[in-house]
Amino acid sequence: MKVNSTKKVKTSFNTILSQINPVQGIFEIKQDATYPIDSPLQDVKGTTKTYMKGAIVRGDLWLELDPNNSKQRKVIMVQDENGRYLIPTKNLTPKTEEEIAARNEIEVLTSKVEELLQKAKDEAKTITSKSSAILDKKYGGYTGKQILVGIVGVILITKLLK
Repeated sequence: MKVNSTKKVKTSFNTILSQINPVQGIFEIKQDATYPIDSPLQDVKGTTKTYMKGAIVRGDLWLELDPNNSKQRKVIMVQDENGRYLIPTKNLTPKTEEEIAARNEIEVLTSKVEELLQKAKDEAKTITSKSSAILDKKYGGYTGKQILVGIVGVILITKLLK
């Protein structure tokens, strides 16, 4: 019978990490949050990183135990070139590769739709300015508005005389 041995790591925060799932997962940040780095390097200790809402992170699941306060929480360990960040699972939503790909496609399509909408607005402004310019132009000494009023007057007079 094979016994599961869990990997344990001591952090620079004086907590102990116990690995729950070694498989890397993909997660989306639920809300903006800043986390300190866990690193043995003295020059990066105290460094923090802010993760913005909607950011995608990859990491594996750990249980963080604080022996001083008898507290524990589940965290995702996100590796960095200088150390690791421990992000609580309550601030993460699990995602799949397909969801990430679909999200990227939606973002591309949304930007294209916004671009087309802006072009349509610009063309509508151009068309409106051209159509108003037609009424302001001079035709045989009269503006388009004067000719239009004259035509409407002639039509009204002919209708009244019938």
